[in-house]
Amino acid sequence: MKKILLFLFFTFLFLEAFSQTRMGCKLDSNAYKNVFLAQIPQRGANIQLPKNFSLKQFCPTPKNQGEYGTCVAWTSAYYARTIMLAQKNKWQGTKEIDLHAGSPYFVYENIKGYTDKTCQEGAGLIIALEALKQHGTVTFSSFSKPCGQPISSELRKKAEDYKIGEYRRLFLANSKEKVLAVKKSIAQGKPVVIGLQCFFKSFIQAKDSVWKPKEKELEENWKDEGGHALTIVGYNEDLQAFEVVNSWGTLWANKGFIWMPYQYFQEICFEAYEMYEIEEPTSQIAGELKLNLSVGIEMPLKLKDGFYETTQTYQAGTLFKMYLSNTEPIYIYAFSTDLMDKSHLIFPSEQKSPLLYQNMNTTLPDENHYIQIDNPNTTDYICVLYSKERLHLPSLLEQLSALEGKLLDRIQKVLGSKLIPAQQINFQEITGIKFTAKTDKGSILPIIVAIKKK
Repeated sequence: MKKILLFLFFTFLFLEAFSQTRMGCKLDSNAYKNVFLAQIPQRGANIQLPKNFSLKQFCPTPKNQGEYGTCVAWTSAYYARTIMLAQKNKWQGTKEIDLHAGSPYFVYENIKGYTDKTCQEGAGLIIALEALKQHGTVTFSSFSKPCGQPISSELRKKAEDYKIGEYRRLFLANSKEKVLAVKKSIAQGKPVVIGLQCFFKSFIQAKDSVWKPKEKELEENWKDEGGHALTIVGYNEDLQAFEVVNSWGTLWANKGFIWMPYQYFQEICFEAYEMYEIEEPTSQIAGELKLNLSVGIEMPLKLKDGFYETTQTYQAGTLFKMYLSNTEPIYIYAFSTDLMDKSHLIFPSEQKSPLLYQNMNTTLPDENHYIQIDNPNTTDYICVLYSKERLHLPSLLEQLSALEGKLLDRIQKVLGSKLIPAQQINFQEITGIKFTAKTDKGSILPIIVAIKKK
């Protein structure tokens, strides 16, 4: 009898703790894989990640979501969106950041189901992020009722200031490189919102600064439990861990924060997203492009008659990548073609968006794959389109294949007035490709590289 009473006592304590630590993230693997994959900086693009990085100084004071299933709104609107705006607007100190912190309740009121009158049912992270994109949010102080506060037309207008431009997923649920993808985003100053399963007593009742699961705790049948949403605000290579902020108040763990070791993060995290600001349109584009062999040697190029060509010849089977940078938000499309007019898509893949945000470095086709030179004694052509507008590449390739003549001439016929006039483009004389161009009289800049083969 005494053992039964003790068991019931500890069960009650656990359930009581859980009742004070609600979750509410609906994990959806099908919806997640349909979100475009982020174009995060690549190792091959000479990106050196700092050993440690933290955005904690931009984070508002941790709060408690209480008895409501609103974690996705807290992680996206209150934490991540506020961290982004604190950096952008140079808010100084916790007091100023808290004053401008985004309201999670505004977002949840926009996304909750019709029957969810008491804000208990939770939602998916994608739905919360889409609400931030479409509606934004307002300050916490102007929308502070946890559930059921009506949204006035005046508040909807104010909420536009907190809109995001876009969001992207960082990896697939079964990826083996989740940790690296998140570190790259954090090092760019982007907080990462994550959906995970953390229904563990050691996590729910955490009191220390580092999460240490109990022995065999992660071996139990935890994948049937509900999901939760958190925000990653930093990483530390000495600790081999991410620092996350939770919506369970300052009495949880280390004043609302905890370090989650990489090894556990890799196993229990199934969704991760970064968000982007709304970019103002500009009247110019600028960027660089270089080709590197698989052994790391750059392929020298020279400008000739409106296109680039390699100064050396290469054998069939040679592997190379393209390293591309852009200064302004831009759509990137890349394909290859040969003298037989056979075209092959290089970028974007089906899972990736062609849109690159400001000041990005990207590897084409991607970090794990190369472009291979095929038939000998011919010339291959690589075409990269820097575009201010979204294009339908399959249709473009079909039109190009239907025409005869040089590739540049065919591109000019198909794209016509959308091309930036040559006199508005400035190419710098270097071994790679570096350019600036005005876009007031056109929106697309084609860069063609002829690869000579032995």
